[in-house]
Amino acid sequence: MRLIDGDALLTVPNVNWVYEHDETGEYIKYKAVPVEAIEKAPAIDLSPKWISVKDRLPEMFTEVLVYTDRYGGRLEMAHIGVQGWIQNGAILIPTVTHWMPLPEPPKEG
Repeated sequence: MRLIDGDALLTVPNVNWVYEHDETGEYIKYKAVPVEAIEKAPAIDLSPKWISVKDRLPEMFTEVLVYTDRYGGRLEMAHIGVQGWIQNGAILIPTVTHWMPLPEPPKEG
């Protein structure tokens, strides 16, 4: 199964709105989109993306994965504190260029 961009389906040409009653008697309005259009709809990429610190910063004190250009480039876990990027509660990282949220932890089972 793949996730698709539903907004892209709204632009499919020559598709009319359909009006029907549901089981409660209320009107339902939807677009009857051909299967071919659904199959061709662009997929949504939910993988995490690197965010430039020039574009925005994470919420303060929220642990994130960061890329720093120190030591030739490396990945670290850190958060923004009052004095800047903090790692392990004390080390200030001056050269963070990008960050991304941490992934969800694995599920038990």
